[in-house]
Amino acid sequence: MATRDVLKPGQKLVIWHSGGSIGNLATTQRINYIVRNGDSLSRISQRFNVKISELRRWNSLQKNKYLQPGQRLTLYVDVTQQAENI
Repeated sequence: MATRDVLKPGQKLVIWHSGGSIGNLATTQRINYIVRNGDSLSRISQRFNVKISELRRWNSLQKNKYLQPGQRLTLYVDVTQQAENI
């Protein structure tokens, strides 16, 4: 792109610095999620594009325990991937 080029909706940009691509460092955000009725680790992982194993690790969840409505979870999501899921 040139300096005066106009950005278009939906256009993807790669931002470079002297060390190469910035990658996902600036796009990961911590989210506090409250479990709703009918939620499962599988559904939450698909919705936020994260692995079930990561959800378990971030929240110290055991495999044999069910989620409860109102339970609070911490997620670390790549916000650039979320725009595709909306």
